[in-house]
Amino acid sequence: MIDYYDRLESQLAHLTARGAHGRARTWRPTVPRVRLGLVAVVAAVLLVVAVGAVLLSAGTSHRPSHQVTTVRHGPPAVHNYYPGALPPPSGPLVCNADLEPPGTPPGIQRARHGMVFAYDKPPTGSEFTITATGLKPTAGGDVYAVWALPAVSLPSGGYQVIKPESPQLLGVIRPGVGSSGKLAAQGVAPGNIPPVLELVLTLQPHGSVERPGGIVLSGFAPL
Repeated sequence: MIDYYDRLESQLAHLTARGAHGRARTWRPTVPRVRLGLVAVVAAVLLVVAVGAVLLSAGTSHRPSHQVTTVRHGPPAVHNYYPGALPPPSGPLVCNADLEPPGTPPGIQRARHGMVFAYDKPPTGSEFTITATGLKPTAGGDVYAVWALPAVSLPSGGYQVIKPESPQLLGVIRPGVGSSGKLAAQGVAPGNIPPVLELVLTLQPHGSVERPGGIVLSGFAPL
């Protein structure tokens, strides 16, 4: 009887051990499954966000400008510093000459008169200053303009214009002459200016500076 119980106990222990071993072999760790559809949706959303950011950045950096720059071409300016002082000259003095109304006899100074000073302006140009008094204030769109006419020295003395049909515009006085009638202007002459010239100050409409207008002051200057 005891042997029977011993065998029965041995069989139960064997069966118990087999059952535990079987359950251990059939256990699998629980791994969360990610659905492929959800992954695809998230990837598509991220792609759309990235593409939108790139396009926005490109649109900001390459956005075409709607500002239109207008380039205006006009005559050169001779700056009027009055009532301030003229700036220091650019180089040594070359010459100076009186400016008088047309037909003024030598040695006679009228209420309207002026002077021109020419200086070297390295490397090849010239700088000039004009001071004048007794001028008519500019109004109604009129401007004072500075012209150069080629001239030569005469053997008997004095000067003579050789090409009155070839005036060269040196500039328009900016700003204009005020109620004082005084002028203190500075300008730059190009390198191709004649070595001897008649400097002419004219008063004329702003829209017609292709040719000299009415002569206000003039004088010969050997540069």
